[in-house]
Amino acid sequence: MRVAGVSGLTIAGVTTDICVHSTLREAVDRGFDCTTVGDACAAGEPAIHEAMLSCIAGEGGILGRVMDTDAVVTAWSA
Repeated sequence: MRVAGVSGLTIAGVTTDICVHSTLREAVDRGFDCTTVGDACAAGEPAIHEAMLSCIAGEGGILGRVMDTDAVVTAWSA
């Protein structure tokens, strides 16, 4: 199932509540370990963006984790 050994995805883009969230859910359903880059996503309304990040970060991590750009770059550099 894993071409080239890819098991994790880092997700960013617009819109947080539609495209990003749909892509994330599809990836999680396919068994990928996902990180959403919260400050590299956006939505038409800031409150909706924040609500979606809370949804992603909640539920015991079932949808992966939310990190900011600096934390992702640091993790990639390690």
